[in-house]
Amino acid sequence: MLIRRLLLTLVLTFGCGRSLPPEDPSHIPESVLDMGRARPTPNPVRARYHLKVRSTPLDVAGSTGGALIFDRPGKGHLAVLGPLGAPLVTLTSDGVGLAVDFTRDKRHLVGVDAEAVVRETTGGIVGIDDLFGLLVGDLPLDDAKVRSTDLLENGQVQLVLQGPRKSTIVAVLDPTLGTPVSMVANDRNKRRLLAVSYEPFDTHEDGTLVPSTVDIEIPQLEMSVTLRFKSWKNLDEVPDVFSLDAPDGYRVESLERAMQSIGQDLLGGLR
Repeated sequence: MLIRRLLLTLVLTFGCGRSLPPEDPSHIPESVLDMGRARPTPNPVRARYHLKVRSTPLDVAGSTGGALIFDRPGKGHLAVLGPLGAPLVTLTSDGVGLAVDFTRDKRHLVGVDAEAVVRETTGGIVGIDDLFGLLVGDLPLDDAKVRSTDLLENGQVQLVLQGPRKSTIVAVLDPTLGTPVSMVANDRNKRRLLAVSYEPFDTHEDGTLVPSTVDIEIPQLEMSVTLRFKSWKNLDEVPDVFSLDAPDGYRVESLERAMQSIGQDLLGGLR
């Protein structure tokens, strides 16, 4: 009888009466951020995706296929493909400059400073390699100061990173993998400039994690873009796709001037 009572007491005390105190979660957000920043991404890599885009001010709406090739840092080639597989629009950076080609109109828009063009478009928050990194689920702003960290009720970790020009990036990370769930970039006035969200990541052939779907919103352009990836492949040899030379017969224009014109048209429409 005494032994039975003793066993019952032990069960009630350690089994269902009281549990061991939980581990202090205060260190968890920082460790998840370290995991996210250290997480490798495939490089160089080629991917194919299904693209869906919509923007009322730019009069764009539709869906099609696409492909990308990255050789980071800085080198990237993205193509929006037509029904027969030929490129309709391409965006290319050789790590220094940036070019956008429109096949139908035979226009070649080129900027000599890719970093400046992208930062001007995004309010200075991200550069050209940050932009490519977002598509493979890589966290931007490696050296950014962390303003706050929070452990959310669902177990995910929310971080507020200090960006340039008093901007911020609010990132939510998966605590087990260090992969991003969402990222929102705000300017100094807390106006949303860019939002990116991810569906679950898949394990790539080399063991790295790659996103299955990336959703991008650019409020200033009233634009939403969804890339649903169909395949990822590591490249032993990188094809020569990073040239900024204009194709034969294309009209060469300034990318910087084109971006300024789009901005002025948008502002005019808001007045």
